[in-house]
Amino acid sequence: GDKSEELLSNIDRGFRLETYYTLGSGRAWPEDEGSDGYEMLEEELEFYKEDKAVEIQVYIYLTEYNKKPLDDLALNQIKDYFQYIRSLNMSMLLRFAYDYTQPTSSSPKQDIVLNHLEQIKQFNGRNEQLIKDTVTAYQFGIIGAWGEWGATSEKYNEKKILNAIIDAFPDGTYFQGRYMRVVNQMDKNLNSEYVGYHNDFLIGRPHPWNTAGDKYKNRDYKKFYGNAPYRLNDGEMPWGGYTEEPEEKVDGINFLKQMREHCMGTLSIKHNYKEERKGTYGIVRSSHNIVRWKNEFITSEILKENKLPYYENWFKNSNGESIKRSIYEYLRDYLGYVFVMDNLKIDNKMAKPKYLLLLQTMGWALRLQ
Repeated sequence: GDKSEELLSNIDRGFRLETYYTLGSGRAWPEDEGSDGYEMLEEELEFYKEDKAVEIQVYIYLTEYNKKPLDDLALNQIKDYFQYIRSLNMSMLLRFAYDYTQPTSSSPKQDIVLNHLEQIKQFNGRNEQLIKDTVTAYQFGIIGAWGEWGATSEKYNEKKILNAIIDAFPDGTYFQGRYMRVVNQMDKNLNSEYVGYHNDFLIGRPHPWNTAGDKYKNRDYKKFYGNAPYRLNDGEMPWGGYTEEPEEKVDGINFLKQMREHCMGTLSIKHNYKEERKGTYGIVRSSHNIVRWKNEFITSEILKENKLPYYENWFKNSNGESIKRSIYEYLRDYLGYVFVMDNLKIDNKMAKPKYLLLLQTMGWALRLQ
């Protein structure tokens, strides 16, 4: 168990960061003239270095191109940025968007969107290995503020845009949708089995803003629950101060159970952790629930009682002595896949030894019964 941090360099799973890059200007945030996309990424890496995240949610803003095709500058910026991500041995949850705030004001016409997606498809075709090396999943963006498929100043044929998004990426690319109404439109797409979920309001209990809402007996939830173990899923908590919970405290064990329910592969370490934000209750804090969970401890008995996966040696050091484990550490270590080798047998009777073993995953990517 005291060696578990050595496994955190595996990409496509675990804690993730969040950053932004605006094509054209190269800014991080479209309206902030003093920002720089690369500088923001470096600041994020430094601020969260103790959390050892190798995943990063990247918003690529097309705001400056909402009325024209992408030019060589924009396409070269995409390539350079992706190559930089690869040089860091990181991988992205990628999202393209136009509107960066509400009410929306930068929404493009549908023909511009489809033209951009065709250009992105051609770019991806020329740089297929770069995409495979750096994109863990593409999150359905494009429409609405922050690409969340909410408020927008334009009307779109959503299914047409979704099909164009999937068509723009190489075969085998994984996708994620924020809302079931969006994901459901992909049922007849041949790549629908690659479409997972992104839930950006996780508080350990049902809530109307969850991906499948708060009605746990309706058709959408049953579909979500059945698909989650076979998809690539991501999530985040609300910003600190916006959980709508008493005193802003999210129950840690209930949150872990929700991670298992979602078969969560990656989780934002930027939300509800160390940010400063004034919320519903007028509270300003520099540390939030995830920080608190560093000092809330769990045991194998607690995990077993709540039907949460673990392996016995996670609670022991190299000398076989018991070690304390926190909710934070459990979050960090069990996102996605955690492969465990068991029942190892070595047959040395032959000239070439034969190895027999049982390999299983204890991570949340599969929902163990």
